[in-house]
Amino acid sequence: MLRRSFLAKAALGVAATQMTSIVPAFAQSAGTAAGGARRLEPLKSIEVNGLSMGYYEAGPANGAPVILLHGWPYDIH
Repeated sequence: MLRRSFLAKAALGVAATQMTSIVPAFAQSAGTAAGGARRLEPLKSIEVNGLSMGYYEAGPANGAPVILLHGWPYDIH
């Protein structure tokens, strides 16, 4: 029983120290992204099956295409 009590207290101590390192998250402003990166502008849009989808083109026109989907449902921001 002594060992179980010790392990419970040790686990509680570890959990308590982890809770002190939690930092609240703050949303970024609508301006420049973190690190001064540029925004995804100008946005283009296309209608697919009645759904208007926004997209951003970057890079060389003859380069390999890369599609990254993010957000739900289909939100570019």
